Amino acid sequence: MPLPDVNMGNDEQQSAPSSPRKRQRRQTQNTELPRSKKARTSTATQQVKKAKGRKGWSIPLKDVPTKARSLQCALRLHIRILWRLFSQHDVPPPVGGSLLNDFQQRFQTSDHVQSFVDGLVSAVNPASQAAVAAASSVQQAAHQGTSQIAKETKWVEEAHLLAMFGAVARAGLPRWAPDVFGTPESMYNATHELLALSTFKNVAASFGYTFLAVDLSYLQNHTFLTKLYCSFVFGHMAEKAHREGKAPGRVARDVELMNIYWQRNHLRETRVKQLKDDGFSKAVVHLAEENEAHSDDELDPNSPPNEERYLIRIKEGRAPHVTELFRFIDIRYQQAQQRKAGTRTNRVRAIPAESIGPSKIPRFPVHVSLDYFEPEFYNSMSVRERLSYMNNGVALPKPEHCQRWADVLNWKNLSKKEFMEKFGNNTLAQYAVPTEAELEQLWAHDNDKNLDEDEDEDENKDESEDEDE
Repeated sequence: MPLPDVNMGNDEQQSAPSSPRKRQRRQTQNTELPRSKKARTSTATQQVKKAKGRKGWSIPLKDVPTKARSLQCALRLHIRILWRLFSQHDVPPPVGGSLLNDFQQRFQTSDHVQSFVDGLVSAVNPASQAAVAAASSVQQAAHQGTSQIAKETKWVEEAHLLAMFGAVARAGLPRWAPDVFGTPESMYNATHELLALSTFKNVAASFGYTFLAVDLSYLQNHTFLTKLYCSFVFGHMAEKAHREGKAPGRVARDVELMNIYWQRNHLRETRVKQLKDDGFSKAVVHLAEENEAHSDDELDPNSPPNEERYLIRIKEGRAPHVTELFRFIDIRYQQAQQRKAGTRTNRVRAIPAESIGPSKIPRFPVHVSLDYFEPEFYNSMSVRERLSYMNNGVALPKPEHCQRWADVLNWKNLSKKEFMEKFGNNTLAQYAVPTEAELEQLWAHDNDKNLDEDEDEDENKDESEDEDE
């Protein structure tokens, strides 16, 4: 089926007369007084504000030495355990004013805080009831959680947890909870920082974080540890608390979308790799080369013990035989990985007995062929949407030729010309690509819009020249 040539440009643009309303605006003199300009904040002041803001505390990953990144991960885990925040969507709890005032009265200088905390951490005392309760709460949350943070927390020994929360209890704190919106130099926040870093040094030096392969050579660099601490607490976690305060539930939504994107990206990488390893054509590989081509999933609450199973969401508009091809490729990838030593397979994805709804990110891929879409769905799209894909060709034969691997071998290795003659033209005939008449109408509307925008630019230019005069 021949495709109409698409030319959205216009070599001979005709100037259209401006509307009476626009001519009247041009002829009207501007009688408004010029607006006074606001005083600008000095550059030095802006830099100070930026340095003291949440983003000013953050340390880019590239600025952390490679050997110190395992230490950074361990410190973040240590802080989350003290905070009892075991998932990425947990945010720091608010701090009451009474706690802040109490600490301001108890300590006059940071030296008092330093000596006080050093005494708490170095003291060998029986675990208090509060410490035992806190450690038990952490262990319970870790065993019930499914996040990576919870899984890593399970590896921390109970003796280390008791030492951490024992120091917090002896400091007179009901729980470890820094004020992320306050200044790090306050007595309250200084106490929390020293508690966190002192207990971290003790646990790490006692090989409590060996499962993270921590490089202990940075452990005595207090300045570096302080920077890592402030970056995480007053940069990353404070930003989370700020976003959650502006829109409750936003952090959880952001984390969910981030996880969806990550999983889609992983699916894309594995499927593209397997399609290439199986020797499919570039057109077929293009079907999988964008994250938007893949569906997301969610954890099955009824997963078998010791196995996380994920239920697949529906990918709107995708042709069923494209979906079947992707799932078949997933199986082949799993089999290939199992035959290799020291490699991990993908997580288990399953088709739910009842639909759990469409993908939470409905965007479509841009560079896929026409037959990525189900014919009925593509034919129901607008002319402009169909135009986006009309010159992309087709990659697959009709569904009946994609049922088994033996069927796939009949067309997989054909040249482009042979494929189109035997299979592709029949596939293409199912899709209603835009006609020449539809394209001309679309071009006419776009041309009218461009003329209106040109008139607006000319009008703004005339008004600017009048103001200069």
